[in-house]
Amino acid sequence: MEILTIFLLRISLSLFYYAAKQLRQPFEDVLKEMCNSDSSTPICVTSDVFLPWTLDSCRMFNIPRIVCGGMGVLPVVIARSVSLHVPCLPSLSNSEPINLASVPFPIHKNDSPGSVRPGDDNNPMRAILA
Repeated sequence: MEILTIFLLRISLSLFYYAAKQLRQPFEDVLKEMCNSDSSTPICVTSDVFLPWTLDSCRMFNIPRIVCGGMGVLPVVIARSVSLHVPCLPSLSNSEPINLASVPFPIHKNDSPGSVRPGDDNNPMRAILA
């Protein structure tokens, strides 16, 4: 059952990223219209971390972009550090401590969310954290 759940989650995430990418052109069209207007030029865009393409869109129109991440800074730092610096994570035991330079305390394999564990380059979460 767990494998089915993981499979369905990955399908859902893939569909979400596909749908989110479809918003890029309409978003850029709105930005272009606003920038060409005399009174409604945006001073910045607040974007979610799950919409990484908004960075390129904002750069195209020279509009600052602020990113909001609902998880908070520490979980993102831990997830990124694990995904980049612990390639042997699958072979570690669940009780073996993992010391990361960017994290001031040891974590364990079970502390790492499965969505960012190394070894699966097709995982859509890796693209966001990279």
